[in-house]
Amino acid sequence: MMRRLLICSMIGVGLFTMTVSAQESQPTSPLEQMVTTSTAPSQPTTEQADELANWVAIIKNNNVAIDQRVFSARKLIAQDWPAAQAVAVELLEIADHPGARLAICRALAQNGAPAEIYLEPLLRSLQDSNVELRTEAGIALARYNDPMVAERLMALVQDNALATETRQAALLPFGRMLDSQRACSLLIPLLSERDGAIDGALYTALRQACGVDLGTEADKWLTWWDANGTLSSEDWLRRKLEICQQQLETQRLNLERINDRLIRSLEQIYTLTAVTERTERLKNFLADPQETVRLLALRLIQTNIGEGQLPSPELTELIRQKLEDPAAAVRIGVLTILGHLRESGDALKVVAALERETDNSVRLAAIDTLGKLGSVDANGPLLIILQQSDPAESAAAARALGRINARGKVAPEQQAAIVTALKTKFDQLADQNEAQAAVLVAMSSIGTAEAAPYLLKNLQHPQAEIRVRCVAGLTGIGDAGYLSAITPLLTDSSAAVRRESALGIGMLGSSDADLQNLYNRLGKDVETDSTVREALWNSFDKIRLTRDNDQQLAWIMKLAEYPNEQIERLKELENRLQNMAPPPASLNEVRMTLAKQYERVQRFNEAARYWELVEHDALIDSSAAAQEAAWQRWRMLLRAKRYAPAINQAERIMQLQGEAMVQTIQTELLAYLGECLAGNQMTEAAQLLEMLASDLPQVMTNEFVTRLEPFRELTSQPATNPTAQKAPRISR
Repeated sequence: MMRRLLICSMIGVGLFTMTVSAQESQPTSPLEQMVTTSTAPSQPTTEQADELANWVAIIKNNNVAIDQRVFSARKLIAQDWPAAQAVAVELLEIADHPGARLAICRALAQNGAPAEIYLEPLLRSLQDSNVELRTEAGIALARYNDPMVAERLMALVQDNALATETRQAALLPFGRMLDSQRACSLLIPLLSERDGAIDGALYTALRQACGVDLGTEADKWLTWWDANGTLSSEDWLRRKLEICQQQLETQRLNLERINDRLIRSLEQIYTLTAVTERTERLKNFLADPQETVRLLALRLIQTNIGEGQLPSPELTELIRQKLEDPAAAVRIGVLTILGHLRESGDALKVVAALERETDNSVRLAAIDTLGKLGSVDANGPLLIILQQSDPAESAAAARALGRINARGKVAPEQQAAIVTALKTKFDQLADQNEAQAAVLVAMSSIGTAEAAPYLLKNLQHPQAEIRVRCVAGLTGIGDAGYLSAITPLLTDSSAAVRRESALGIGMLGSSDADLQNLYNRLGKDVETDSTVREALWNSFDKIRLTRDNDQQLAWIMKLAEYPNEQIERLKELENRLQNMAPPPASLNEVRMTLAKQYERVQRFNEAARYWELVEHDALIDSSAAAQEAAWQRWRMLLRAKRYAPAINQAERIMQLQGEAMVQTIQTELLAYLGECLAGNQMTEAAQLLEMLASDLPQVMTNEFVTRLEPFRELTSQPATNPTAQKAPRISR
């Protein structure tokens, strides 16, 4: 009570002094008084008073946006001159300037604990008819966080003579007070009074102060308070912090969802924008103050580049300017785009950005971009980074150097100097496998013999990636002398190493020994990884095709020793030979091998098809092989139970070899019928007999008819059986 009297007396004395001063001199307001008083430490100078007058003019100007008026109000109340505070109080209570009053209230709510001189005006503002003003006044009063202020507010809440709106506004600060435990202790007793007029505001204040939502049942709140009201201040604060963290996380997730919706909407707007206007849309996105919108612009530009749509020169220049964007993610996005564009002139810009960059992730992106740009201007800066102690940056610099110099744009002596630096760095990274791997990648990419000793030394490195890069590097140097070191890795424990070794032998190999080494690994039972087998076959074919025809045929026949899985490889070989102009003589040898392979696995239809191809090509040369192929195809058609084509083929054989072949055909048919009967294939035998009677009369001599009679008697299936119906005759 004494403190409240003291505050009231101070405010009264201050106002009395202002009134007397105003009567003794001409100025009519505290602002005018400030301008006419002499300069003193506690008073503004004339220049400062002019500035204060400008702030007041902005605060009172209804044509100025409220945010700008609040900004000026915050500057005004930040001054510690009593006269400045008096001006703020005057503005707070000007009835005909609600916008000014609102600006002062909002500034007090945003500016820490207000001075005591504002207490009474704020309490009176709770009774204003303007809802927004009452709300801002309540938030400002919560800033006091003072027991005395809380008691004043509670007195207003419990005063039934006041308007309901005022009582409700007086409850608002309790939910925002820093000492929320004390606020709860004042609010909880109100639950027993059950005042319906303020119940809604009361429960809102309780939810905010306690940090929990127990609805509008008083008993639940009372029970909760019995359990938590006695917590120590430390435990109460700890509980509040946990609640605040949960609320912040919820708000963060909500903000992310809102932001995602915004980005999706903007992306849809861009998609619907006419192509001729999209560049302008991207410019606007790039200039947006929100980081995620700028990132959207960069993502859309990357997509366009991937689809072959390069940005205009003007847009590209705007992208380059974003190398100085305040957001690290944006700078990384810009570097990624520059790496895609691959304009070597950007290298110096990236180097300059790298020199001022402090973010590690951006620095790594910049180093990677230098490697993609491929400019030799980056060699010097990259060598400096390579020699630094940071392993991640050293590794990135090594990879970039390898990329640049793999293109052969520098003199051999410069390459040698770079490899020397890489070797030195490799030795310094003895216990850092990832960085060592990056250095070896660079050495292998450059492809100079200077790196060979290090690559050979690490062919047995425990890290598979390093072994892979060593093999690739030795292959890139192009010296067949390294085959003796590469070939043993065909049995390496890593499939990636085995694959690289197989490819390396294909690049460097040429001898029969190289072919034999690859051949020994072709089978699935030897090499289980399909990608390695693919590499083995590719390298095998590459070397085999360098041989003369006789040697190629020898290897083809050797391939025929493989089981069914190699049929597909032989088919690939057949396609490759067929597409040669003109096809080589070995093509028919491959087809015959395929036919025999298919016959071996009892795929008679495929075998017959390849014998037909052999027969057709052999006829072109009037080769005796055509007759053999015709016979083989006929037998395959019979075994495939394709009787109609078999009958046609028999007639074809007689066309090729004359009527003299009738006896041989009869003998073959009878032998096949015997096989059918021996295998109890009665349906097939009956069907063939029926076709022979109707479709091949020229071979049905009296003697042959007589020899067929026993087969007719043995065949139990009648010719009219559906399964023995006459097959459609295939035209010749």
